[in-house]
Amino acid sequence: MTDSDRNDILADIRSSLEIASDIPFAVGADEQPLEGALAAELFDDPQTMRTRFAEELAAVSADFDVLDDQTAAAKWAGEVLAVDGFNTLVVAEEGICLDIAKAIQSDRPDLEIIVAGDLDGAERQARLAQPSAALVEVDYALADIGSLVVLRDNTASMLPHFLPESVMVIVRPEQLLANQFELIKVLPQDAGGNMVFITGPSRTADVEKVLILGAHGPRRVSVGMLESAK
Repeated sequence: MTDSDRNDILADIRSSLEIASDIPFAVGADEQPLEGALAAELFDDPQTMRTRFAEELAAVSADFDVLDDQTAAAKWAGEVLAVDGFNTLVVAEEGICLDIAKAIQSDRPDLEIIVAGDLDGAERQARLAQPSAALVEVDYALADIGSLVVLRDNTASMLPHFLPESVMVIVRPEQLLANQFELIKVLPQDAGGNMVFITGPSRTADVEKVLILGAHGPRRVSVGMLESAK
């Protein structure tokens, strides 16, 4: 797909938000533009949207916590590491996740920190395929389906987001959007073609209809809403 093709598709999606839906906003009411109907139906305020996000995460077996600052984030991530029993923590690149990882390491000198962006492709895959946990950031979060969105252009490596057994995700309040329609509206026009949606741990129920987590990706996804980056 060329950049021109992708821009045409996004333009079509954006324009569709102005088309009246065939589903009335209320019984007996006139048809409403799809954008307005979705926003009015889903959330009345940011707290309601956050509550819905937490509920959707729980529905897909993901954890959710509110973190006041980086100190709280380090404590939270350290507790998840202790429960899972991992001594290796992966981050995609330098930044807030590396700062939090180093804060954990100050209390746990045995903790190994791997910066995925510092490794070449083959070594990166080999190291991250070993039992480990990851601490990553995302670009957006979608409240109505409990999904996390990562743009390939904004991270040194996407492997930490889905290859380790336990993935801890830092989300900022301003990154939380109501739904995919809001996501399409805020995506940069020049955003690259690769975008990944993460919705809870990987799972399968193919064998005897028994749900198994971690079948082909992380078996635990923990989301921390970071209120302050300081």
